Amino acid sequence: MTSKFVLKGMLPLCASFALLAACGDDDSSSVYGGSATKKESVEKFKYLDECTKSLDGDTVYVEADEADYVCDDGEWVKVSDEDESSSSKGSKSSSSSKGDKSSSSDKDDKSSSSDKDSSSSKDESSSSKGDGSSDSKEESSSSLSDVEKALGVCDSATADSIGKIEKKTYFCKDGKWRVVGGMEEVIGVCRKAIYDSIATTAGKTYICEESGWVNITELDAKLGKCTKAIADSMVINENHYYRCNVDESKAQWIKIELPEYEIGKCNEALLDTVVELMEWGEHLKYFACEKKDKEYSWIELNGIDQADTYNWPDGKDGDSRWGDFDKSTCYVYDSEYGEAYGQAWTRHKNDDLSCKKGMTGCTFMRTDTLVKDSVSENWYKCVSASLIPRWNSAEDMEVVRGVCRESIADSVALYNGDYYICGRESSYSGYKWRRAALFEYDTYRWKKGREGDTARGNVSKELYYYGQNGWTYMTRWSWDVPLDYRFKEGVPYGTLKDSRDGKEYKTVTIGEQTWMAENLNYDVPGKSWCHNDSSKYCGVSGRYYTWAAAVDSTALANDKSNPQTCGVGSGVDDCDLTGKEIGGVCPEGWHLPDMYEWSTLFVAIDGEMEKVQSETGWKTEYYENGSNTSGFTALPVGVNYYDSVLKTATTFATGCVAYWTSSICKDCSEDDYSYAMDILCWGSMTLAAKERKFALPVRCVKD
Repeated sequence: MTSKFVLKGMLPLCASFALLAACGDDDSSSVYGGSATKKESVEKFKYLDECTKSLDGDTVYVEADEADYVCDDGEWVKVSDEDESSSSKGSKSSSSSKGDKSSSSDKDDKSSSSDKDSSSSKDESSSSKGDGSSDSKEESSSSLSDVEKALGVCDSATADSIGKIEKKTYFCKDGKWRVVGGMEEVIGVCRKAIYDSIATTAGKTYICEESGWVNITELDAKLGKCTKAIADSMVINENHYYRCNVDESKAQWIKIELPEYEIGKCNEALLDTVVELMEWGEHLKYFACEKKDKEYSWIELNGIDQADTYNWPDGKDGDSRWGDFDKSTCYVYDSEYGEAYGQAWTRHKNDDLSCKKGMTGCTFMRTDTLVKDSVSENWYKCVSASLIPRWNSAEDMEVVRGVCRESIADSVALYNGDYYICGRESSYSGYKWRRAALFEYDTYRWKKGREGDTARGNVSKELYYYGQNGWTYMTRWSWDVPLDYRFKEGVPYGTLKDSRDGKEYKTVTIGEQTWMAENLNYDVPGKSWCHNDSSKYCGVSGRYYTWAAAVDSTALANDKSNPQTCGVGSGVDDCDLTGKEIGGVCPEGWHLPDMYEWSTLFVAIDGEMEKVQSETGWKTEYYENGSNTSGFTALPVGVNYYDSVLKTATTFATGCVAYWTSSICKDCSEDDYSYAMDILCWGSMTLAAKERKFALPVRCVKD
């Protein structure tokens, strides 16, 4: 059975133990430059290397002779007995160094204070020789070597000391002065005073022990030498964990994982144990004790998910259970996810539907499944749009019509008066019902037509027109439907040709009046505009005119018999056009109707507004289309506002229309108002005052 526990806490950044150097205190080690390495022994004298300057002072033991040889001024000299140590070469060196008060090594003075002790010992020896009788001096000379005469006898008093004769350095150990050479010339003599010191030369690291300088690893240099005495000791260095591992062949530091440092070695007793540990006070990590190829070891797991479900048995698709560590996370067994990503138990964080309400888990295989919670009686659907499937609340539409999915994509449905289409919004999102506008619902998946084609909608049976921009509304307003499709069939329309620009207009007689059956489209630069400032729309709605342009205020101001100032800023008494036919912007023989002439039209249609409205274009959720039995063909092109600062004309209030009259509003609180005929702008057909800064369509009536 898998056991799991948590161990949290800040680990020290540096740890050590007795017998080891302080963590990270590398500066305390003795480190010197590079050097050649001395040979310990050779089998025969002939195997000695050539005594060169670089080997001067090195000592090598020759096994066949059972004697030591020292390299001295280009020759190997036997130094194993008193006679040979007093040879001519040795005597020369000895005699040249006698009486030298600074015989102790300058180089070794910085390695240990014992060097100074050696010098003192030599001085004392020299002093005693000078104070004795001539007989004792001769006796001493006959029994001592030249080195001992210069440096004193190597005994317990001078043990571990260093002396120097000319260029040679000597070290007193085991009752004998020996020549210092090779590596020790560079890093210093290894002696009691500097035991456990560390030095580096020629790319190698050494530690000073009783046996001399011993080559060690970089880790030994950092952590202290790993020995049997500190076996299984552990230490932290530079954010890594180490254990002194000792076996039959060697002792060495090995890197270990955090759980071994905190808990101990992975073994049979801890097999399959999972632990949660805090590393360096900020990172939670998870480890499992595993056995592989008969070896036990701690393995770092791939985060909380693997730790939560470690060694869980396989389940059935949809099985769910809480995590072993994170008790708030529900895991669901998803067979398809397991095949794709290798981990069938998948994290469903904050998903209490699967684990708490017993609905079983949402998986890839259960995508689009509907489930009802028996407690709350709410419906849920399994959605797999993201990497991990999730339960989402189901909409009433989905419960009644089914979950939108690939098999029913492009289906349309009507629910509670709203239109829906089943589809996929992008390659990253799943399928779902989306609310659609009537036009999209009516024409969904329609093929292209030919310009001028009309067709009825799939559901509403409204009429649609195929133009340059594809299918568009015809029953409802669209700027893409040409004006010719709006006129009433069977009405005897006449024709008006404007001599100014050659444009032709349909006309219609209503009662005793003859009206233009479409809006005027004569350009007055700077005072008239098309919808969206685009000339292509003028063929549908005509132009929008300021009131000054509609009444041709320039002509009125220049009238010699009755000059009048009309337009924005003029007062009610400056522009009295009552009872006069004002040609204004209209073609010759036609004029701008006043409010009384519009009232005459209203009477002629019996006050029934729908008789002047076109049969298409007016329908909204509030209003229906007209009958256009009069043939007047009023279109809901709205009104226009020209921004003199931005120099833009904006059409708004489409769904109704207002036409200028030549009558000013004398009863208005401000002067800049004239009357217009509104059709449906206020829900009916009525005369209303409009500010002269607006631009409205114009219908002309025949003189």
